[in-house]
Amino acid sequence: MKNLNTYWLREMPDSDFCVDIFKKNHVKRGENIRLHWHEHLQFYYFVKGEAFLECGHNRFEVSPGSIVVINSNELHYLESLSNDLEFDVIRIDPTFLFSNQVDLLQTKYLAPLASNRISFRNLIENDTGVLECVTKILQEYYSKKVGYELAVKASIYQLIVLLLRVLSPEYN
Repeated sequence: MKNLNTYWLREMPDSDFCVDIFKKNHVKRGENIRLHWHEHLQFYYFVKGEAFLECGHNRFEVSPGSIVVINSNELHYLESLSNDLEFDVIRIDPTFLFSNQVDLLQTKYLAPLASNRISFRNLIENDTGVLECVTKILQEYYSKKVGYELAVKASIYQLIVLLLRVLSPEYN
């Protein structure tokens, strides 16, 4: 059972679109995001500065261009190692990916992802396909052009496919 003292509950800003994307910037050296966990799948895309991250039992440093996957229910912590840390956060409620009709995709990939039977390696560097997906998600979300919700959801599905093929220990 997960420790409720480290549980972080943050509601989605739009309950009809269970994706929350925001920028963290001007994070100073030594500032941190406390050790916590939540049900959401998260991606951090680092734009500026350096940071130390701990995800589960993995510890690593990140720099501009690094992408970090934080799996659902994974205990994690971040500390800025510079005075100008900037990164984007993509936070996804796993149920956002489900459809009303239970199908092969839901039973084979999405439900196991939501329940941690599928998990991704945390640190992604020098993967142009993943980087293109993440930047497309950010561009669509921040521009909010007509149909951006569809574009974001489609890109999230594409990102999951790339991660399954390259970064999931269960499938490699």
